[in-house]
Amino acid sequence: MRKLNYYINRIFRKSISGKFVISMTTLVVLSVFLVGYGSFQVAGDVVERETRNYVEDILLQTGKNIEMSLKNISDIVFYLQINSVLQTSITHAKDNEEGLKEIQTRENIQNTIYHSVLYNDEIEAVELISDSGKVFEINKTLEEHFLNRTGKKEIYEAKGSKLWVATDPETRTFAISAAVNSLRTQKPLGYINFYVKESYINNIFSQMEFLNSGEMFIMNRDGIIISHNDKSLLNTKIKQEYTKEIFNGNNRGFFSRKINNEESYVAYLYLEEQSWYIVSIIPAIKYSQTLLLVRFAIIIIGLCVVIIAIFAAIFITNRISRPIKKLKVAMKQFGEGDMSVNCSVESQDEIGQLSRDFNKMVQNINELIRRVYDETLLKQQAELKSLRMQINPHFFYNTLETINWMARINGVTEIGVVAKAMGELMRLTIGGSDFIKICDELKSVSNYISIQKYRYDDKLSVSMDIDEELYELYIPKLILQPIIENSIVHGILNKASGGHIEIRGSLISDIVEFTVSDDGAGIHPDRMKEILENNFATLEDEHTHVGVNNVDRRLKIYYGEKYGVQIESKLGIGTKVTIRFPGLKFSPDDNTR
Repeated sequence: MRKLNYYINRIFRKSISGKFVISMTTLVVLSVFLVGYGSFQVAGDVVERETRNYVEDILLQTGKNIEMSLKNISDIVFYLQINSVLQTSITHAKDNEEGLKEIQTRENIQNTIYHSVLYNDEIEAVELISDSGKVFEINKTLEEHFLNRTGKKEIYEAKGSKLWVATDPETRTFAISAAVNSLRTQKPLGYINFYVKESYINNIFSQMEFLNSGEMFIMNRDGIIISHNDKSLLNTKIKQEYTKEIFNGNNRGFFSRKINNEESYVAYLYLEEQSWYIVSIIPAIKYSQTLLLVRFAIIIIGLCVVIIAIFAAIFITNRISRPIKKLKVAMKQFGEGDMSVNCSVESQDEIGQLSRDFNKMVQNINELIRRVYDETLLKQQAELKSLRMQINPHFFYNTLETINWMARINGVTEIGVVAKAMGELMRLTIGGSDFIKICDELKSVSNYISIQKYRYDDKLSVSMDIDEELYELYIPKLILQPIIENSIVHGILNKASGGHIEIRGSLISDIVEFTVSDDGAGIHPDRMKEILENNFATLEDEHTHVGVNNVDRRLKIYYGEKYGVQIESKLGIGTKVTIRFPGLKFSPDDNTR
């Protein structure tokens, strides 16, 4: 059992193609074996059934032929039993009858018998024996027949019915005996014996084809052989056990028995008038040859099926495993660091789907690597800018505060307001965490707008409508200011009469949405198409500082591709910028959470 498990495990540790070929071959071999075994059993049953039908048909036809042939003789016997000349002559025949009268009686009897059997060559001799024992005989040969001269009592007891008597091996004739009863009184006047050649009935079945290996014979109810091809067996008794089954069975039958240590088929038919049995014995080996041919054919066909199945399994396995091997090679290359690998499997099955998913996974990983790289680079750039801007920030704050107080002392309040707004703007945007509360971002926006209003005077008006539930949520620094700056530079300043900027903020299903709308010059459709196709890259220039592209990239890096900046614009009407990102109640930079 351990060895079996060992070999099974070895088989199933092989490649998929090897497993498939072995499994298919095993399945086909098992199926062929079961089908072949079943076919062989069915073929055996069919051969036996066909043998039975064939032999029974032959026996039936042979029985009919024998009965028809013997009926001719029976008719002659019956004719002589009721013949008036014979009745009269045998009535007057006496033992002491002599002279001319005796000669006349004998002549009448012999002439009647002679004319009845003259043209029947199968009848070798006929004898009429009177009740007193006087014998009248017609004999076509020189053989003497004394078989039934002592059976008078048995013949009389049959009351005119015919008795079919066993064959005499010396003369090779069987006898038909019947009493001759008076037609007037029905008393026996004597009896008649017909001696018929055994060859007469033997010739009917002796030329049967299957008798070359088997045998057919006729026996009576005592098991005495009446007719047989082997003449030495005539009038001998069969001492085989199968005769009991014949005598105890129906009028016809078929069974198999071991006879002389050889399996044989036995078939028999009962001839009711003669009380004989026609028996056929055929060695089973004769029909087993057919089964051997069937078995040989099944084996050859089975081997052909197995060989074809193996080649088919190899062909199908190669068709199935080829894309799997391609995928395996691609995955190995990817594992070794080839990030440009692509598995080209065109099939629409599961393997094709798996290959397409693998290609998609490679693309997603490359995209993820690019995003991580961009995020890292962006953070490095931000850190450098922050480091540059944080060089002694208190110096800048103190300087701006000094300017504020000097402006107030000298009565120039506008300069003081701008300096103070600039200081607050720098304090909120320089250094610290990358994320601030939205309320702080709005303070930076307010300070920036104040500075821009002093710069552009009445050309610029701004309104804000922000839901208070946004104030405590977190936002990356410098998200709104670059958008507003872009609206001023590219929208309001390009319009001679100035313009208005509207800033709205709301929380929709935990998503923060800011819109910055202006009624400025708008964007030309060709320019808008270029902007959309290049994901805002064309908007990054010296006028937008950090730039809309930078805002969009940072939002996508922080929150994912489905968040960021959307632009809608119509030339001469204005531009609307929408910013969307998840509303967070804590700063992502807070490592304590």
